Amino acid sequence: MKKQFPLRSSLRWFLLLWVGMAVAAWLVGNLFLGNFMGTASLTPGKQVAVRPPLPLSLMLLFLLLVALYSFLLWMGLSDRIQPRFFWWYFLGQGLLVFTLQVVGGPLNLTLNFYLALVLCALTMFKRVGPVLLIAAGSLLLWVAPLGMKIFSIISLGTSLTAFWFNIWSQSDVTTMVFFVLGYVLVYLQQAHAQAQLERAHRELQAAHRELAASARQIEGLTRLAERQRMARELHDTLLQDMTGMVMQLEVTSAQMDRQNYLRAYQVLSQTISSAHTALVDARHAIRDMRAKTPRIEQFVASVQEEIAHFFQLTGIVCYAELDDLVHTPPQHCEQVLRVIGEALSNVARHARARHVNVEARVVEKWLEVTVQDDGQGFDPESSELHSGHYGLLGLQERAQLVGGSLLLSSAKGAGTTLRFRVPLATSHDPAHPLKQEVSPSLSGEGHTYV
Repeated sequence: MKKQFPLRSSLRWFLLLWVGMAVAAWLVGNLFLGNFMGTASLTPGKQVAVRPPLPLSLMLLFLLLVALYSFLLWMGLSDRIQPRFFWWYFLGQGLLVFTLQVVGGPLNLTLNFYLALVLCALTMFKRVGPVLLIAAGSLLLWVAPLGMKIFSIISLGTSLTAFWFNIWSQSDVTTMVFFVLGYVLVYLQQAHAQAQLERAHRELQAAHRELAASARQIEGLTRLAERQRMARELHDTLLQDMTGMVMQLEVTSAQMDRQNYLRAYQVLSQTISSAHTALVDARHAIRDMRAKTPRIEQFVASVQEEIAHFFQLTGIVCYAELDDLVHTPPQHCEQVLRVIGEALSNVARHARARHVNVEARVVEKWLEVTVQDDGQGFDPESSELHSGHYGLLGLQERAQLVGGSLLLSSAKGAGTTLRFRVPLATSHDPAHPLKQEVSPSLSGEGHTYV
């Protein structure tokens, strides 16, 4: 049910008071004053000649119909009538008042009922057209009995002068006073509704401005996130490939200085092959920006290729335990692959290690990927680490993207250990496709690259 405003409640009580006072005046005129006072007049001292009072049975029927009219009036002003029934409601009310008029209600009394009904229509309808139709219909229903009386008087050849005098003598200024007061209440209610509408419009405009500002902010954040993603992709793909080719060219130069031309040719051939591979990887990276989540066997194979490429490039012995990689959530496969690649790239560039361990294992609700080397290590408080020299910034961003964590521990001469934790798929996440179809050759069980 809609919220009732105080003004609407006041109008409801006012109309009921109006109807009640009009009926009370009519009862007084019928029961006590007889033919010496206007039966529906609320103006003291006005004596007119009217028809005889109603019989008791008709009076009881009349009061019963008035009670029904008042109840329906209350229902209409209490928002208990659905809009699709408005026309049926007012048609029924109009016919009910017309019945009161036919039963024996005086014209000035039923005029009160019709005017109250028009005020009710002003409140219930939101447009002028329906209110005008109801007002016109009420006027026609009120005038219809007059027309029948005039026709009968003319048929009998009687003068209309006495009839019109009797009609005007029953006119009641109190009726108009009540109608004007009711109209004022309706106007105040509509003014209140208009003020609420204007306030809601201002609030809507303010919300629209806030929404536009939020949209601009989201657009800026989206661009920033895209730039960060591109920076990570360039760092983890193109930069690593370029680093590997530089190292191979340095080896080629060293072999040339030693006049070991055969070995230099072999390394140079590998460099050319690496350049072609880097070009293919760049094309794949561009394609993968629009591609769907990789299949699990493709992901595990990519990790193995990354490790094999690391060994071919550096000659560092690499032990890999990759059984639990099959549990990697599909949406996190790319991040795990990039973290492993970045960790191995850091080993190749900075560690001077002889052995590297790459392990993936499930720990409770996490997939933990560990890359550990036996190299020279570094000082965790060094400025190079905090400035992002070891690619730590990109690794931290990837950990944040997957809702995981990153732990990097090292010490001078004690090697370096990187632990990257990824949350496993929940019951609401889709299971990894083809998890059951991973062959032992792709699982990476106990692989050693020497």
